[in-house]
Amino acid sequence: MANLRAVVGAPRMLEPLDVDLEQGGELAQVLLFERRTFEDAKRRFEETTAFQKEQCDEVVALEKRLSAMERQTMESRITAMESGQTALGRRNAALEQENQDLGTTVQRLQEENSRLGSFYHAVVGAVAAYQPNH
Repeated sequence: MANLRAVVGAPRMLEPLDVDLEQGGELAQVLLFERRTFEDAKRRFEETTAFQKEQCDEVVALEKRLSAMERQTMESRITAMESGQTALGRRNAALEQENQDLGTTVQRLQEENSRLGSFYHAVVGAVAAYQPNH
């Protein structure tokens, strides 16, 4: 302190107060109150900071869980859509086969109808040829 006083030219006030704050007078009581207030504020600040850190950690953990849940939900939806698409593909293939089978059946029926039509015309022509003239 002596060196500091010499450099700055400070008065003796920079000497530490050698006062027992618990036993002192009014100034000592004010200083004691200020110290307790400061220590209380410091403690509350540290508690608040610790609480805020816990809250931030909890928010980060919840965000990670939410992200994982969203990813899992999206993967489930994709899997369901792929399964649905596969099922639709199988159903489409079955319908195409059925359509092809029906096309083949229609073609056979048209051929049969054509043969029956030819047979009918042949029978009608034969009947007409053998009928007596009136």
